[in-house]
Amino acid sequence: MKKTIFCISNLFLTAAFFATVHSTDQSFESFYPENYSTKNITDKECTEEIKSPKQTKKWTIMVYMAADNDLRRYAIQNIEEMLKIGSTNYANMIIHLDIRENQKKKVTHRYFVEPNKLTKLNTQSNEQCMDSGAPETFIGFCKQAIQLFPAEKYAVIFWNHGTGPLDPYRSKILNPNNFFKYNPNNDVLEIDRSLAFFDSIEEESTLSAIAPKPEGRGICFDDSTRNYITNAKLDTCLEQVRKEALNNAKFDIVGFDACLMSGIEIANIVKKHSKIMIASQEIELAAGWKYDKILQALQQANVSAESLSKTIVDIYRHAYNPITKDLTLSALNMDAIQHIENNINIVSQLLNSALDLQNEQSVITQLKDCRNKHKCTQFEEPSYVDLGHLYKNLAAATNSMKLVDAEKEKQFHKDFKLAISEGLKLIDQSIIDIYTGGNIKEAKGISIYFPEKRIHNSYPYTPFAKTNNWINLLPKYFK
Repeated sequence: MKKTIFCISNLFLTAAFFATVHSTDQSFESFYPENYSTKNITDKECTEEIKSPKQTKKWTIMVYMAADNDLRRYAIQNIEEMLKIGSTNYANMIIHLDIRENQKKKVTHRYFVEPNKLTKLNTQSNEQCMDSGAPETFIGFCKQAIQLFPAEKYAVIFWNHGTGPLDPYRSKILNPNNFFKYNPNNDVLEIDRSLAFFDSIEEESTLSAIAPKPEGRGICFDDSTRNYITNAKLDTCLEQVRKEALNNAKFDIVGFDACLMSGIEIANIVKKHSKIMIASQEIELAAGWKYDKILQALQQANVSAESLSKTIVDIYRHAYNPITKDLTLSALNMDAIQHIENNINIVSQLLNSALDLQNEQSVITQLKDCRNKHKCTQFEEPSYVDLGHLYKNLAAATNSMKLVDAEKEKQFHKDFKLAISEGLKLIDQSIIDIYTGGNIKEAKGISIYFPEKRIHNSYPYTPFAKTNNWINLLPKYFK
């Protein structure tokens, strides 16, 4: 889920934010803007239209804002941030916006963002009502933006709710109003980890709800159409844009201003289509990324993809570290992902074999201890654990894993230690930059789905699960 929304009482406002607003440039309004209206942005529209290609710049940034849902106020807020700086001499800021005007009529707008000014890409596209959960909407937006705003480098940002590699039983995401709570001892917001993300969603589901779609996780939820972009759709979206608009070249950056998306399963898809992925292992506050600060960085010439990704992570760090110690953001090098997947495959095979030959349940005992929530970093969805922290625990536990055959045990220890050591190096090499709050400081930037009781029925349909031995290890863990 993007950007978690939380309700705040007057007492909360007084206690929680009186101190924090003095230590950061964030205000209470930025976390829960009550005075919002689409008029705030439509007043910035000009009568011009853009129909012919502009001069090539260094960057074109495309933000796909699926805001026909409970995040509409934050879409307006983020666009207002963009308007403070606008497109620069070196970068174009283009947005696709699906939103319900003042909670009534749904509209679709596509804008070129300039300082305090929004220019429509063309009248026809702005008069249509589109489905943000449909691949053709995303593909059409990117093709139009790339055609009209050619650049040396391209970034696309998915802006909405995210659910990681799992697909919820509902096409409409639940607002987790109680996921954040105020800690008066240190004046920060903390995630209430007694509330499991998917349990909270699925407790609201009924047998009559829309049936689960076994295609993978979801992002870009559209309340009007009850549609969203699944795993398969995400792959299709990015692949078609590459083929039809980028001459098969990769995006320089694919970003997710959304919750829970920095998992190996998501990177498995993005690696084919982008050089860098930016995403959070944890849920996000609804205010999301700080687009004015990002555009400020793009006022400089020759900003590389790596430099921009580091800047986005650093901006996130400075925006939220004074407010909460429970957030993360990672910039990952997609060239490293296949190597990490291969390593997970080897680790899974070794553990599978060791479980078959274990002496007195020693392997499963150590595996459960390594995955235990008190020892291994997990997130608001507790079935998502940090891969690096898990590997670190497994490295320390290897000698305690005993097999019935002494020679096979010796070989297993040798092979397993080597595989885990290589895996930790690969994870470290994949990190371009990472921010982790103090409460989850052991997080290394990449999550993996590791449930404790059962496999969610959508997970086997993810591309990662279809090709990796990891999913074969999980049933043995449950026994």
